[in-house]
Amino acid sequence: MSLLADAILISGSIIKTALAIQELGKEWYKPCHEWEDFIRKLGKLQIEHEVWKSQIHCYGMISDGGMVERLERSRALLQLEERKLRELQSKIWSRCWFPHSAMFPPKLAQIMQTVLEDYADIPDTLSRLSNAANVLYNTSSMRLPSTGYRYVPLTKTETELYHALEMNHPCPLVTVLHGGPGRGKSSLVRQVALKYLDAISQSSVGAVITAKFHEIVVLECGPKAEILEKQLELFHKLGGLGTSAREGEGKLTVSISQLLRIVLKDLAILIILDDVWDSEFLRSFVVLGGDRARFLVTTRVGSLWRHASTIKIQDIDLFDARRILASHVGLEDNQIPHHLQDIADSMIAQTDRNPLALASMATAISTRRRTDRKEWKASATELFMSMEATQNQISNLTMMMHPRSFWATMRLSLKSLSEGALELLLLTSMFEGPSIPEEVVQIVYSHYKQTNKGAIMFHRWRNELEDNGSMLKTTMYDLLPNSSGASDVMRTNWSLHVLHKGFVVVEMEEEIRSSFDFMLRMSDSLENDHERLVFLLCALYLDEEYAQRALRKLGYNESILRNKARRTAIEPLLYLLQDTEEECEHWPFIRQVVVKYICNGELDTGGFYGLLNERTKPHSALLACSVLESIALIEDKCLITEGRSTSIMAPLVRILEDGDVDIQERALRALVSFSVQPQNKMLLLGFPGCVKQMVKLLTDYDYPIIQQLTARALANLASNGMDSEHGNLILLESPSCVADLRRLLSDDDYPAVQAHAARALANLVWNNIEIQKRYFKLLGCIADLVRILCKDDCPAVQEEAARVLGTLAWNNPKNGKLITSLSTGCIPQLAKLLCRDDHPFVQFTAVWALLNLIQNNVENQQSVLDSPGSVRALVKILCKNEATTIQFEENPSTVHHAAQQAAACILVTLAWNNVQMRKILLKSPECMKALANILQGLDEWKLPVSNRDNLAWNNVDHQDTISERQLMSLRQLSQIVSEDNHLGLGFQPMKHGLWTLPPKGI
Repeated sequence: MSLLADAILISGSIIKTALAIQELGKEWYKPCHEWEDFIRKLGKLQIEHEVWKSQIHCYGMISDGGMVERLERSRALLQLEERKLRELQSKIWSRCWFPHSAMFPPKLAQIMQTVLEDYADIPDTLSRLSNAANVLYNTSSMRLPSTGYRYVPLTKTETELYHALEMNHPCPLVTVLHGGPGRGKSSLVRQVALKYLDAISQSSVGAVITAKFHEIVVLECGPKAEILEKQLELFHKLGGLGTSAREGEGKLTVSISQLLRIVLKDLAILIILDDVWDSEFLRSFVVLGGDRARFLVTTRVGSLWRHASTIKIQDIDLFDARRILASHVGLEDNQIPHHLQDIADSMIAQTDRNPLALASMATAISTRRRTDRKEWKASATELFMSMEATQNQISNLTMMMHPRSFWATMRLSLKSLSEGALELLLLTSMFEGPSIPEEVVQIVYSHYKQTNKGAIMFHRWRNELEDNGSMLKTTMYDLLPNSSGASDVMRTNWSLHVLHKGFVVVEMEEEIRSSFDFMLRMSDSLENDHERLVFLLCALYLDEEYAQRALRKLGYNESILRNKARRTAIEPLLYLLQDTEEECEHWPFIRQVVVKYICNGELDTGGFYGLLNERTKPHSALLACSVLESIALIEDKCLITEGRSTSIMAPLVRILEDGDVDIQERALRALVSFSVQPQNKMLLLGFPGCVKQMVKLLTDYDYPIIQQLTARALANLASNGMDSEHGNLILLESPSCVADLRRLLSDDDYPAVQAHAARALANLVWNNIEIQKRYFKLLGCIADLVRILCKDDCPAVQEEAARVLGTLAWNNPKNGKLITSLSTGCIPQLAKLLCRDDHPFVQFTAVWALLNLIQNNVENQQSVLDSPGSVRALVKILCKNEATTIQFEENPSTVHHAAQQAAACILVTLAWNNVQMRKILLKSPECMKALANILQGLDEWKLPVSNRDNLAWNNVDHQDTISERQLMSLRQLSQIVSEDNHLGLGFQPMKHGLWTLPPKGI
C-alpha cells in the first residue's frame, strides 16, 4: 500500500511532463484528432489534479498500490516522449529535421485517459478506507493536517517517538518533542499521526507501530493559545458529546473540561499539541485524559513537563538536507543529480541544514529549469549575496531569534512570488493565528480588493502560496463529524509558520500598515451590515493592534478580544459565508447571530430561526445546531426564551418532528447541551411538544444514534438533585417514556443506546415512588438489568445497569427485597463486578448498588456472603495502596478513596449481624488499619452518630493491631452504619456532593 500523497506527487510530475510535450509538440507534431484529444484531456487532468491536491490535506491516507504503479509507468512513457522531442529540437539547428513532420503517438492520449480514470477512482478508494476506519471509533472523522508530499522522513527521531508512544503501561502520558525553530517538529508529528491512521485502517500485525489509538487529534497552539478555546476545538474534533454514558456526576453545572474528562476517560486517543509554550496550558489537557490517552507535544522548551518522555529532534545530516532541498525543488525521487551536488552542498552549508531555511531557499530555484546547473549557480550566488547583506542590515537580537540563514532565504522566497500572491501574504500576516479559517481570509481579501473577481483571484494566489511550499500550509477537517462517518462539510484552515510571519511583519511592516489603512479608508462610514461584519471578523482574528483599530471603528468594547471561546463556538457558521453575498441568502442571518453573540453573549432568535428553518440548504441548519451545542456548554446563563413564537426551541422541535435524520441528530446534540445546565431544564420541559417529540424518537429503531441522543437528553432533564419534579413532568408529557426506555435495554446490538437508556431510567426512578411502581410493573424489568450486568465487553452498560439497581433500592428496603425476588442472580452478578479493577467506575457503582441492596435485609446480606469471592474482593478494594479517586468535582480534593469507603461500609454492615464475618475482619490487621484510617476522615463530614451502644466491638481486644484512636473510629462506624437514613443508604446526607450518585446527568 502507498500514500495517496505519492499518487498526487507522481500526477503532478505527469502534468509537468505533458505540458512540456504540449509546448514542444506545437512545432513538431502533425495536426490530428489524437493530438487535440491529448491537449483536451491534459486540461481536464489539470483541473482534477488541483481538486485532489487540496483534498490530500484532508485525507492524507492510503490509496490502492496499483494506482501508483500505473502512474509510474505513465510518467516513464511521457518522459521518454519529452526526451525525443527535445532531441528533435536540437536537430533543427543542423537541418536534420523539419517542423510539423512527426506523427503524434496515439498511446499518449490513452495514457492521459488512464490517469483520469485513476483520479475518478479516488472517491471510491477514500470511501472504502473511511468505512474501514469507522469500525474503530470513527477515525475517519479526524481530519488531520497533512505533512504534504514534500515531507522527508527523519528516521531516527521518528523511531524514538514511536518507541515512546508504544511503551506499555505504566509509561509517561506525555511525550515532548523539542528543538529550535524551523527544525521540522510540526511536520514530523503530523507524519506520526498519519502513520497511526494508516496502521488503524490496515490493522497491520507486526508493524513498527500498532493500531494503538482509536482517535487522533491535532491542535495547533502557539504562544497566545487559550485553554478554553482549544478545549472547545478538541470537543468539536471529537464530534461533540461522544458516546460515553458517563457525562456528569450530579453537578449543578457542567463545563467543557468536565465533559472532555468523561469522554476521554476510557478512550485510546493520541492528542497532538503543536507548539506549546506554557506548562499550565499543557496541564489543562493532561488532566482530562484517562489511562489510555497519550499526549505528543512539540515545543522549544525541553523542560516543559517534568514527567515526560523527552526527545530532542535530530540534527539534519547532509544526506537528509539534500533530500529536503531536492523535494522542495521538485526533483525526482528527492535526489539531487550528481552534476548539481557541489552547488547544493555549498548552499546547504550556508543554511546550517535548517529544514525551514532549505525549504525557503528551494523556492528561488525555478522548477522549469530544476536540473539546469546555471539556474542553481545563479540561485547560490544570490543566496550568498543576500546573506552578506542580511548580516549588515539585521540587528543581532533579531538574528539570535532565527536560524542564521533564515532572513536571507526568506527574502529569496518572497522574490519568487507574483505580485498578487505577495499581496495576499501581506494580508495573511495581519492575522493572529496560528490557524485561521479560510473563509475569514477570503472575506477580508474580497473586501480589500473590492472586485467581483475577488474570489477567483483569491484562489489563484492561495494556490501559488501553497505551491510555494514554505509560505503557507492548509489543513482540512470535518466540521460535522458523526458516528456514521464524516460529513461533506469540510473546513479549510490556514497556518503561517511563526518564523515566516515574524519575517514578513518586520521586513514589510510599512506595506502591511498601508494595506490596513487602505481598508479603513474604503469603509470610512461603515454604510452597510456587510462592512460591519468584515470589521468584526478583523477584530476577532487580526493581531492585537489591528483588532483594536477595527473595534474602535465599530465602536465596540475591547472585552470582545478576551473571549476567544465565543469566537471558536461561532466559527462553524462562517463556513456558509464562502459564497458571495449576492449568492448566499444566509448572510443576513449570520450577521445577526455573530454580532449579537460575540458582542453581548446572547442568541439572536431571528437569525437562528432563519438558519434552522432553511430546508433547501440543510447545511445551514446542521451548522446552526452545532453552534448552539457549543454555545450552550460555554455559557452559564439561560439562553432559551419562553415565548413559542420567539424561541429557538420552535424550529428545533419542528426538526425533531419531521427533519432529516442528520439534522435531527444535530438538533438533539444541541438539546443535550442545553439540558446540561439547570437554568434551561424547566424551559425545555415546559416547551410544548419538546418532551413528547423526544420520546417518540425512542422508537426510531432504524437510527440508534437518534435513540442514544434522545435517551441522553431525557436523562439530563430528569436529573434534578433530590427533587423528583422533573421526572413527574416528563411522565405527564409522555406516559410511555418509562416503557420505551425499558425496551431499549433489550437491544444488545447497540450498547451505547442501552447505557444511555439505563441512565435515563436511573434518573427517572430516583426518589420517585410513582415511577418506581410503573417500572416494577413492566415485564422483565429486573431480569434485563441483571442480564446486561454480564456484558463484560461493555463496561458503560454494566455501570448504568448497576446504577439503576442501586437507585431503585436507595432508601427503600422493600424495593431491595423485590429486586432480589425478581432475579436471584442480581447480587451474585454485582459481586462479580467488584473485581473490575480495570474499570473503576463499574467497580464503584457495583459497590454502591450492593450497599443499598443489603440495608435492613438479612437475606441479601447473606447472599453477598455466599457469592464466591465477594468478601475477598471487598477486602482487596479496602486495602488498595492506591485507591481509585472518583472525580465528582472539577477539584477532586473533596473526595478520595470513594470505592474504599463504600467497601468499608459493606464490610461493617455484614459484620454487624454475622459473627464469622467479624472474625474475618479482626484477623486481618491490614484490613482493620485500612478501616480505621478511612473512618478518621468521617469527622470532617460532621456525620451524626447515634447513642446506641456499639455491640459489635465492645468485647474484642484490638490493642495489638490498632491504636485507641482507631478503635474509637471503628466504634463510630458501626453506630453510623446502624442508622437507616445515613451512610449505609446511599450516603445522601453528606453535604459535599460526594455520594449523591443518582441522579446522574449528562
